[in-house]
Amino acid sequence: MDAYSGGETKAHERNDGQLMLLLTIEIEEEADGRWIAEVTQLPGVMVYGQTPDDAVRKVKSLALQVLAERVATEEFALDAVSFTRSAA
Repeated sequence: MDAYSGGETKAHERNDGQLMLLLTIEIEEEADGRWIAEVTQLPGVMVYGQTPDDAVRKVKSLALQVLAERVATEEFALDAVSFTRSAA
């Protein structure tokens, strides 16, 4: 598979002090012309798309859904996610 984004699952501190969760997306073209994308750190997060961009968009959406479910069921520590609040 060709790596779309490299690196292991880890928190990365940005210049502004915020933490980011880094995930790896791997994409590969299947023999039938479809593209398959996988988030390697989240087992089962794998989707097909008609183009590489379509597959990446779909796998990002699925990864966010899986992470949200893990937060809701307390499988993923909420303190690993940083929220900021701005004045309206």
